Amino acid sequence: MPRRRAFTLVELLVVIGIIILLMAMLLPAIQAVRGTARRTVCQNNLYQIGQILVAYEGGMRSLPAGWKGVAATSDRPGWSWAALLLWYTKQAQMDVNSPLDLSAAAVRRQSVALYLCPSDGADALVTFAAGASSPGARAAASRSTMAVSLSPLPSPLLTVARSNYLGVFGTKQIELWPDTGDGVFYRNSATKLSQLAQHGQSNTAVIGERSTRTSAATWVGVIPGADRALARIVGTSENLPNDVIDNDLANFSSDHGSTTNFLFADSSVKAIGDEIDQGLFRDMSTRGGASNSSSGIPTPPPKESGDN
Repeated sequence: MPRRRAFTLVELLVVIGIIILLMAMLLPAIQAVRGTARRTVCQNNLYQIGQILVAYEGGMRSLPAGWKGVAATSDRPGWSWAALLLWYTKQAQMDVNSPLDLSAAAVRRQSVALYLCPSDGADALVTFAAGASSPGARAAASRSTMAVSLSPLPSPLLTVARSNYLGVFGTKQIELWPDTGDGVFYRNSATKLSQLAQHGQSNTAVIGERSTRTSAATWVGVIPGADRALARIVGTSENLPNDVIDNDLANFSSDHGSTTNFLFADSSVKAIGDEIDQGLFRDMSTRGGASNSSSGIPTPPPKESGDN
């Protein structure tokens, strides 16, 4: 009976090398497919939010407020536009006329898949700490997120559910102009879609996304005493998306490489590139919308690589 020939060490190493080479060639393609799938889910989330916004306006005769304040100078009860959508669709049981910090912890910690981008792998819950730039404190506090402080670490306040989607406040600094944002969502706002037709609803941004690596956001609302509490539910276009130079807490950002998804007033979802013209980005963030309606908001081609 002939003796079976075994693999030599050299042959075994060659086979292993070929397998490693094939894996190295396939991995970028697999990552690209996964990244595309995550971006698609994120865009679908925004589209679904847009449908709920339309239904809310139909039933309540306006879009939800950016956040509810019982008086012009108060951010309580504090529930955000996103919380009002959950209340309207009965997906969360809360009294939107009662201060959110007095509501049941189970409500505040309810993770909502619709409000989470799958490319952001952060925990579903976030704990906010006290800060001098919170509502009712120093409105003109430094906007820098890199400021160094020698004071003791701030005390934790509330732990709430995280979100990746924020209402578009406009071009102004949120803490200085909470009642006069030039975007769709601000304190006690009651914007109607019919008001957004000056340059076309397809050129007016309503909701944008933010990565937790930039700053944490929540769907719940304004956390009393929290650092930059208003910027956790709405964002501004003072800086371009994914701006790494002026990394302000109120910026929009994403984990989709060089694009950030936005929902527009016509319920369309567009991936806005980091290199968009600053003036155009600011215009599309206001209720007047971008003025170049003939060409529309440019959408960059999809990237072939996976998400960051």
